[in-house]
Amino acid sequence: MTTRENSTPMTFLSSDQLGEVSPNALEWLWMPYVARGMITLLTSRWKSGKTTLLSVLLAKQAQGGELAGSPVLPARSVVVSEESPAIWSIRQRRLGLGSHVQWLCRPFRGRPSVEQWLNLIEQVASAKPDFVVFDTLGTLLPAMVENNASALTGVLDPIHQLTDQGAAVLLVHHPRKAGPNAELSPRGSGALTSFLDILCELDREPKAPLSDRRRRLRATSRLRDHSACTIVLNDDETDYTVFVESQPTEGFDYGWPILKLVFEGHYVPLTREKILARWPQEHPKPSPVTLWRWLDRAVEEKLVACRGRGNRSIPHRFMLVGRQMIHDAMMFSDDPNQWRDRLDEQAYSDAEDDLQNAEARIEKKAKADAARKAKREAKEASARTTQGTGSA
Repeated sequence: MTTRENSTPMTFLSSDQLGEVSPNALEWLWMPYVARGMITLLTSRWKSGKTTLLSVLLAKQAQGGELAGSPVLPARSVVVSEESPAIWSIRQRRLGLGSHVQWLCRPFRGRPSVEQWLNLIEQVASAKPDFVVFDTLGTLLPAMVENNASALTGVLDPIHQLTDQGAAVLLVHHPRKAGPNAELSPRGSGALTSFLDILCELDREPKAPLSDRRRRLRATSRLRDHSACTIVLNDDETDYTVFVESQPTEGFDYGWPILKLVFEGHYVPLTREKILARWPQEHPKPSPVTLWRWLDRAVEEKLVACRGRGNRSIPHRFMLVGRQMIHDAMMFSDDPNQWRDRLDEQAYSDAEDDLQNAEARIEKKAKADAARKAKREAKEASARTTQGTGSA
């Protein structure tokens, strides 16, 4: 039997020694996403705001504070970035990033060798930072290791040199291109996720336009239960806050009394656009989608009658059930002026518009019918002429 030379002695912990370790010894730099001695993976799609979120976090670390509803502790940070100093200088001026942050911008020309990667980690460790960021992981790793489980584990394991010093490490990464839109599986070998302590995801709101500043932030770890929230970037791009849906103002029970108030002032059906235009100023105006849901529910409950085809030329129009007879009597009355004392000026104008539109549609239909009749008669006459010529 041979004995390995230069082996490192191993330390075994007894149950008593383990019990002396305080559960509160873990120090969160940003709860529940970044903690000392832990490695976090932040997965986000391309151009979805991951570096913007990182920049705001770095700014908060100058003196501590709060980001997206969670406390942030002061920290000295090192950022290893794929971006140029020119891009970071823009963020530095906008956010006032101070001397507590140091950058290594594009440390390699092309993909590094394993030796260069290890040298990078040693140099970062020599700075003794509290927080280390690799942004993005895929561009900084040595070539041909991302999809190889053993090779990937081999180059990631030296990162523990940083966590053993008490630093928190954040790896910024991209997701796989394949898979459902709602899925943000990290790119590369599955060995990556098994190596990590905390998994975070940052994604856009589903079906939201590119201008939407809301992002979904989720975290899963072996330390805490699953955490998820929606955060929103302010106009100055200097802070994120937690976005809270206004649930009470989205429900039908909230919207129907206001909707009924709008309808009660009119004896004519209103389009969605006119309903929003007449919405009381003392109440928050619903979004078009929310109004659509309320009207569908009101029609289903037989509180509101709906007319029209729902297209551009004949849009849906809505009115309180029971007022259709009043509207029809007004539309076909020989003397519309008799209804003026029951309508306000705007409502009467709407009624006149309805009448003119109805007359225009009738006239257009009559002309179309006449044109089709004339065409049919001309075709029949031509057929008779052709038949008579053939008989002769």
